[in-house]
Amino acid sequence: MKHYLKLVLISAKIHRKQSKMTRICITLAVLLVAVMFGLADMYLQGITQNQMEESGNWHYEFQSIDTQTASFISARPEIEVAGWHNTISSEAGYSIKEQPIAISAQNKSVFENIFLNGITEGEYPDTPNEIAISSLLKNTASVSLNGTVELYKPDGSAADYLVVGFLDDTETSRLISDDMSIAVMTPEGLGMLAVPNVNESYVVQFSRLCIGTRKLLVLSRKPAGSFRDNIGVSVFAYEKTVKING
Repeated sequence: MKHYLKLVLISAKIHRKQSKMTRICITLAVLLVAVMFGLADMYLQGITQNQMEESGNWHYEFQSIDTQTASFISARPEIEVAGWHNTISSEAGYSIKEQPIAISAQNKSVFENIFLNGITEGEYPDTPNEIAISSLLKNTASVSLNGTVELYKPDGSAADYLVVGFLDDTETSRLISDDMSIAVMTPEGLGMLAVPNVNESYVVQFSRLCIGTRKLLVLSRKPAGSFRDNIGVSVFAYEKTVKING
């Protein structure tokens, strides 16, 4: 009987060593998994940041939708920022002081929060007759802050705008892919030009609670229009479907 009791003591010592080793292995496994998830998270954040620097912080861009459908989209609780983004290429024939310009029209929240642009001097246009232009034109075209410029149309006619700000030229590529100088105005200001073939889109940024929604919007209104997603910014994806009209 005494020999059996000695075996109990020996077994306890052996199992104590095994239990210690098991705890060490579990701890190392948890640390390894944590490191792997951390690296994966850093990789995804890097992709997102790179995409935001290239094209802006938007998730979906809708083409050929009407104002009522746009209102339904912006009213969704998942939407953080949404608005129209209308562009005209420098090849369309618009110019300021004989220098070709591209035009980008959107409200201030879309300009700052979605396309991550800024004003280096002055302020963002607030009324239809105000405009902000590339800082390059400040020197090459002798344009001054709070001065009036004539924006010439392809047919030779001109519209007067008040220059209220100068843009950070290093960020304007997110607004429009164009190597020329750019003029920024409100959508109402662009309406004053009566442009026949403007590139019109409606951009959407979701709140942080639903970033990366892939199956997000089912447009039940006809025609539905087309859309594209900003995959890099939408990299943290989960499945969700929202029907716009109820």
